[in-house]
Amino acid sequence: MVVINLPPRRKPQKFTPLSQRLGTAVADNGLLYVVLNGTTMYFFHQAGPFGGRDDTPEAAAASTYYSFYVITGWWLYFAFLERSPLQGSIFKRVNGSIVTDLHGNRIGLLRSTLRHAARVLTAMTLFLGYLTILFTKRRQALHDLLSGTMVIQLAPAAEDELIEQDYEDSPEPVT
Repeated sequence: MVVINLPPRRKPQKFTPLSQRLGTAVADNGLLYVVLNGTTMYFFHQAGPFGGRDDTPEAAAASTYYSFYVITGWWLYFAFLERSPLQGSIFKRVNGSIVTDLHGNRIGLLRSTLRHAARVLTAMTLFLGYLTILFTKRRQALHDLLSGTMVIQLAPAAEDELIEQDYEDSPEPVT
């Protein structure tokens, strides 16, 4: 007799809707804009959106460093937070969403970096890559499809289950 042990069935996953994904993207990128450009004014005052743009070699070097700084900062923020135990950026967690692979597991740095690079393609399509959320079964944007990831809602808090369990175990009220 052959016994096959099947893995336990997981609860169905709720995928994050388009409106919430767009709101999270705007909030995260707004935060990054403020932080990166705020620090840029200090470190690279000859370059960046608020500095002078002379044709001097110093200004050209500052612009190069500024670009590298912004690109690296953007990558560090998304790639490392999405692969961390948080499994998402600050505003993804505020909205109760996490980034997983297609099996619901935490993603690694390589997949997170690939997702970040694919996000650039989503931006290059004038953000039309987000419209694929409306047509895919797992509500995946273009960068999710290319990197093999998905964004799901966290399960309800365990406190809700405990409250329901307490009501089930409590004796009937005496009237």
